[in-house]
Order: sequence, then C-alpha cells, then structure tokens
Amino acid sequence: MEPDVMDGLNRMFASAKESESDWPGQEPDRANSSGHVGLWNVHQRLRLRFGAPYGLHIVKSDQEGTWIEVRLPKCEGENTGC
Repeated sequence: MEPDVMDGLNRMFASAKESESDWPGQEPDRANSSGHVGLWNVHQRLRLRFGAPYGLHIVKSDQEGTWIEVRLPKCEGENTGC
C-alpha cells in the first residue's frame, strides 16, 4: 500500500464524516474494485457496534506486508454488552 493511501485511509478512519466517495487513492466510480472495501467494511462494522473512537488504524505498510491495529473497548464482566 502506498504511503499516501495509508495516510488517507487513516484520516478517513479517524474522521467523524465518512463517505465512500472520499476514499483516498480512488475515483468514486471505481471504489468497489480497488481492494480497500474490506478494510472500510470492517472499520464501519466496528464503529456501528462500539462507536467512535473504535475501529481500524493502519500502523505500517511496506513490501513485507501491512500491520493493522484493531481498536476495541475493554469489556469486563459477563453482561457488558460487548
């Protein structure tokens, strides 16, 4: 993943206003064929379940691979709703 795409995705993950047409490194009409849809989907599902500031953050991406941090709330007890 190119550094500018990684930075753009992290900005979108951190943003309160999130729109598919604003995905970095893509034209809106090609959003579904770029390969970032899965990351966005997982991030959105985490946000829907746990709210902000939880979700994904791309830590590093290079030729060896991509490290993604999944931010989740700490849940304690049996009936926490997590």
